[in-house]
Amino acid sequence: DMTLTVSCSDSYNDIRAEEWDVLVGDGSPFLEHVFLSALERFRCASPATGWTARIVLAREDGRLVGAAPAYVKTHSMGEFVYDHSWADAARRSGLRYYPKLVVGVPFTPVGGQRLLVHPASDTNVVRSALIRGLEEAARDCHGLHVLFDTEAESKALAERGAFTRLQYQFHW
Repeated sequence: DMTLTVSCSDSYNDIRAEEWDVLVGDGSPFLEHVFLSALERFRCASPATGWTARIVLAREDGRLVGAAPAYVKTHSMGEFVYDHSWADAARRSGLRYYPKLVVGVPFTPVGGQRLLVHPASDTNVVRSALIRGLEEAARDCHGLHVLFDTEAESKALAERGAFTRLQYQFHW
């Protein structure tokens, strides 16, 4: 039985690249530590641009077994999901839409895994811990958005009560 510790980090510099990249495997170069840390290092994804890292990490006995690249967002730019009308409707109704917690890759509308799990770990257990960690990380936010995730992740989120978004992408 796995005993997981879930925490948040505000920097990819606090996470060893080798540990992170084992979770990604061959999934996507945009999820690799070098890419995400470069967005941070060169201030593309930074608080000044509306992307404040709040990375959710799951550890078992100190070993990284799960992670979710999450950011607190103060606007919807750079996400490639056009929820501006939702934000405007909330504003007109006197409701707050921002900040929101976004799980995804900044400026990258590429689908793929968002709840990263170590290949030797129990996917369901780690994924559940990550979802609980994301819910906790989003406590001071007005929404939790997981963008361009896999069908399996979307199903796991829906089982926890999340709404699914129908997504279309055109490739040529």
